[in-house]
Amino acid sequence: MRYQVGGSLKYDDSTYIVRQADEQLYTGLKTGDFCYVFNCHQTGKSSLLHRTIHRLEKENHICVYLSLALLGTNQITPIQWYKGIIFSLFHKLNLTERINFGSWWEQQSELDPVQRLYQFVEQVLLREIPNNRIFIFMDN
Repeated sequence: MRYQVGGSLKYDDSTYIVRQADEQLYTGLKTGDFCYVFNCHQTGKSSLLHRTIHRLEKENHICVYLSLALLGTNQITPIQWYKGIIFSLFHKLNLTERINFGSWWEQQSELDPVQRLYQFVEQVLLREIPNNRIFIFMDN
């Protein structure tokens, strides 16, 4: 047996301990609930997310994992933070092949950041990926 300090385990790691949270998160997501996992540092939250993502993807659901730690720091503005999230979703969902991000972003220039995210979900995400369940996982 090996012990890993820091970082998430691979979805099939034999040292992962299945907990009640595994089934609760999976079941909540499948029923359409907004789910969140709060716990202290180094308790397996990221590993839980990766295992859940793997489980959902095996069922042909679309999953996107965003690391908030990589999206920005305290020095970025709200518009930069939201742009980073939307830009990441554009790329991870292969939407750049169908829509020019720069043009779309400019068309939303009169909107505040939250409205831009809303417009992205309504105008782009739900139209370009119809009839699919999309699970967006945000991890810090």
